[in-house]
Amino acid sequence: MRCSCEAVPAAHPAHDYFATRFANALEYFTELFRLAQVDGDLPADRDPVHEATWLIAMWDGLQYQWLYDRERLDIATHLRAHLDDVLPPR
Repeated sequence: MRCSCEAVPAAHPAHDYFATRFANALEYFTELFRLAQVDGDLPADRDPVHEATWLIAMWDGLQYQWLYDRERLDIATHLRAHLDDVLPPR
């Protein structure tokens, strides 16, 4: 995580790596949400790009919090609860 933050400036040697990594993650999760919408699992009023962006932001944020308090935070539980909200049972 530290490296990804340090690599934000375009002149940083790892900038392209992390920019590509984030773009690929967004593309991957957007496609998964798009397919979930086609299957009827993601409600039609939800935007796959928006949901993918939120998932990545939540996941990264949860990881930062976990680094500070590993006893308090269960990343999987929070992600599961979010996905249960985004992809409600039919």
